[in-house]
Amino acid sequence: MAERQMQLRDLAGLTVMVVDDSAGMRQLLASVLQSLGVGTVVVADGGPEAMALSKTHQIDLYIVDWEMQPMDGLMLIREIRRVSNFASALTPIVVLTAHSHPHVVRAALTNGANQFLTKPVVPQTLLNRMLWALNDRRPMVEQNGHFVHAAVRAASAPQPKSALSIPVAAAVSVPKPAEMWEVE
Repeated sequence: MAERQMQLRDLAGLTVMVVDDSAGMRQLLASVLQSLGVGTVVVADGGPEAMALSKTHQIDLYIVDWEMQPMDGLMLIREIRRVSNFASALTPIVVLTAHSHPHVVRAALTNGANQFLTKPVVPQTLLNRMLWALNDRRPMVEQNGHFVHAAVRAASAPQPKSALSIPVAAAVSVPKPAEMWEVE
């Protein structure tokens, strides 16, 4: 029997935790999630409170701000994904940030986040990212005491050198973003 996909109508049965150090953003996200039909929204003002609340609530999805103090989003993702936190270690995570720099996206995804969303929050985009994360069936594997997506572990493994090793810069000319959209 095929696994059932999470649908919009299933949101009423979910418990979503919003972790953000901004009270205004927590309130906004809680309102948006409730308007989307999410059954229970748990809010935390940072990583330590999120980890404490995850021990008393069955969380189905985390929405985590990237820039928080004293525990930032990366530290919280690593803590959630810690093997010893098995109850929450495989729970889907959507990272929320105002900064979509490639290194931030890469750090979030390689450390176990399922999806990435930039501010300002658009309800339909949030819903799409949530459903994608909840339906993400990529296998998780243990790496250095944390769960990560199996593809991340494979990508971080040493790659054998091939007899035909050509530096990428010499072999490929990558167009600048502006050039990709120019019409002649």
